[in-house]
Amino acid sequence: MVKQKIPYWNVWKVMPWFVLLCRALLCLRFGRNEKALELLNRAVTGYPEISETHRLRGIALERFGRLEMALADYNQAMDLEPNCALIYCDRGAVLRSLKRYPEALSDLTHAIKLNPKMSRAFYLRGCVLSWLGESEKAIADHNEVLILEPRMDAALLQRANCWLKLGQLDRALSDLDKAIILNPDLADAYVSRGVVWSMKEQQDKAVTDLNEAIRRNTNWLAYAFYHRAGIRLKEGKIDLSIDDYTKAIQHQPEYADCFFGRATALYEKGDFDGALADCCEVLRLAPENALAYRNLGCTLIELARYKEGLASLEKGLTVDFKCAMLLDSIAWILATCPEGAVRDGKRALEFADKLKDTTDIPEWRKVALLAAAHAECGNLDLAVAYQRTVLEKVPAGTRNYEEEVLKTFQAGLPYREKARSEATTTPAS
Repeated sequence: MVKQKIPYWNVWKVMPWFVLLCRALLCLRFGRNEKALELLNRAVTGYPEISETHRLRGIALERFGRLEMALADYNQAMDLEPNCALIYCDRGAVLRSLKRYPEALSDLTHAIKLNPKMSRAFYLRGCVLSWLGESEKAIADHNEVLILEPRMDAALLQRANCWLKLGQLDRALSDLDKAIILNPDLADAYVSRGVVWSMKEQQDKAVTDLNEAIRRNTNWLAYAFYHRAGIRLKEGKIDLSIDDYTKAIQHQPEYADCFFGRATALYEKGDFDGALADCCEVLRLAPENALAYRNLGCTLIELARYKEGLASLEKGLTVDFKCAMLLDSIAWILATCPEGAVRDGKRALEFADKLKDTTDIPEWRKVALLAAAHAECGNLDLAVAYQRTVLEKVPAGTRNYEEEVLKTFQAGLPYREKARSEATTTPAS
């Protein structure tokens, strides 16, 4: 049964609570969170039957990161006032922070049903939908927000990120430009716009925006350094890239993507021991990352730890059995490994065959894998024929390497991967 609230018109009963509430609200507004929580604890103790005391204490607890305790207060507030849109919205927000997205979505939808003009509920639901991969539905919610609050820069930013996920780069750029005009201090907008410029292959503009985000020294530093590191890696500025990845990690030590990127950069530099340590850290933070197993496997192979490398690659397939880069790497090491105990031409052919329908690997590479596998199986005439087809399609930067492979086959020998510094099985970037 829903408990009856104290009637607000009974001024003599309500006045002490009202004074506590006003003082707590002022403290929350000016960032005096400890004092606010102290006042709200008194309010809840003295007036436990008033829903607003629980709701506001939930807000204060959120600011201290005590999300489960905040949720308990919102539950109590809802028990006292079951048809309050504001409580549903606040509880939806804390459920979102707890990554309980389906429950958050339910609460926020109910808040909107109770109050179709509540822009915050639309905004939060849009954020939840985006996390759930429902970008088009998220955009629809942010559209509603911008109808209600046309100058809400956060909604423009979130809608831009949805456009980005859908590959609508010009629309994303338009929203980010508007958001930055409305709020020039919106650092995450500079980060997102930098990502858009990078995807549009305008790296100078991308770096300018990321530098601006870094200059503002906000909570988005890790993301700004991370994306700038990626640009520097593509440009071949390996040491600068490693430096940026390291700075990103310093600001956010649990950011798995930063370790992933730095592992790739260290590999490219030839620091395989450093790359190995970072690959292990990625898998500690994100054990379901299939490409991390691929990078770990390639790094172990370059350290001549071939059996361990192959085992890591095969373990990656238990995470994503269709991962083209894993299948590619397994087929290649089975066909070309210097260690005879690891090679298996028949299995190499099986893995190479699994790639025939994928679009994630260039056609010439698929043929190169078949050529190496057939050579290991002793079918050298067929290997030569396949390798000649490879040379018809291979990019110019890889042609010399593939010509050396062809010469090996023509000499009647299967190919063996060269020393680790000349390896071609590089980690995913």
